[in-house]
Parts: sequence; structure tokens; C-alpha cells
Amino acid sequence: MTPVDRYFTRLLACHVALALAVLAPPLPSAHADPCVRAYDEVRRPLREWLADPHTTGADIIASLSQSSKKLNALFAADSGVMEGYTIQEHTLRVYKVFAGQVAKWAVPAEHATLLKYVIALHDIGKPEAIAAGSKQLQHQYTLPILASTMKKAGFTAPEVRVAEALVGNDVIGAMLQQRITPTEAHRRLLVLAEKSGLNPMDFFRLQSFYYTCDAASYPYLMENVFRKGPDGTIRPDSPFFTRLEQLFQAAH
Repeated sequence: MTPVDRYFTRLLACHVALALAVLAPPLPSAHADPCVRAYDEVRRPLREWLADPHTTGADIIASLSQSSKKLNALFAADSGVMEGYTIQEHTLRVYKVFAGQVAKWAVPAEHATLLKYVIALHDIGKPEAIAAGSKQLQHQYTLPILASTMKKAGFTAPEVRVAEALVGNDVIGAMLQQRITPTEAHRRLLVLAEKSGLNPMDFFRLQSFYYTCDAASYPYLMENVFRKGPDGTIRPDSPFFTRLEQLFQAAH
């Protein structure tokens, strides 16, 4: 049984207990705390597993694949890119950038743990979008799967909102392609930051890191869009990104 399977089994048991408690007469207060502790204990193993540096992206993908035939099929599907990657192959490349950059970007531990899970599902709806006729619909198909899977895993509503805000846009990519200006990118990211519940600067940093992990996983983009600094930190190499960064620093 995988860690995620064990997690869901314990979570189901707690939910059954909670349902019975609703139907049964009120219990003495001495019996209330153990149920709360049980729920906390259900969540803790998954979070500890994600935070463990020995837990790899491949481990997370494998656990999710084993937990759902649908997810297993989506991971094996073509991602619709010229490199010919499957969703799983691309996602493993994103994890490679994540592992090498998370400390260099000084991502807070709670955000790193959350993103470590979210990366597994960041493109999971793309095969369904392609089947529907357009890869551009990927966010429309990815976000419901992302949200429902995270909720089943016990992530909180605020954490799900952060994940949806990060994954459900390509603002930085659009700006780097000069489809929108840094000023417009700043405006859109402020809206997303509000939806996420994070303060604007924290959201911008996390969005920038997520974008880097995703986009720099493609060899062509790594060579033409990013640069690696003397300390090994990978960042977008563009005056547009510099301007966007300046807008956030000036206002926040």
C-alpha cells in the first residue's frame, strides 16, 4: 500500500467516525478532542512524506498513479509538445529543476512542500484539453482535477486556492513572449495574489519560481529564455521580467 493509499484509508475512517458522531447523540467533551487529533494525524504523514528530501517527484507520481486509473492514464498520455514528452516525462523534468533550485530560490518550507505536490498535477488535464481540440484549454481541464485531488488528499481550502492561482495562468510566459506588458502582467498577478490569499510579493516570488521550474525544464527555453547565475540560480533573462520585478518591489 502506497503512502497516499494509507492516507486515504485513514482519512475515510475518520470521515466515517465524524458522520456517525453527527447522527449519534452528543458525546461528552472528553471524547471530542481525540477525533480532532485523529484528523490531524491523518494529514501529518502525507505532509511529512512530502517534506522528506528522500521523497522524489517519481515517488509522488507513482503514488498518484496507483491511487487512480484516470490519473495513471493521464500521466502516460502525450503532452502535445514538440519534444514528444508524455505528461509524466515532462513532469519529472520539472521536478529535476525544482530539486536543484528550491534552496537557491529560498522558497519557504511550507510553500516548497505544497509545490512539491502541486507540480505532479500541474499539467494533468492537458491530454483532455488536446482531446477536446485545443491545448490552450489545459487550465480549464487541469484545475478541477488538481482541486479535487488535493481536497481528497486533505489539503486545506487556502492551500488549494494557492495551487489554483499558481497553475491556472501563464501571465509570466505571456509577458516574456511580449503578448502583454510588464504593467499588465503586474496587474493580473495582483488579482491572482488576492485570490490565492498570499501577499503580493510572496505570490510573485512563488509564481516566478513555479514558472521557472516548468519552463526551464524544456531545453530550448532553458537555453534561450533563462540564465544561470554564478551561484547556479536559474532566472528568466529578460528586461521584461526585470521590469515586472521592479514593479512588485516598488509597490510592495
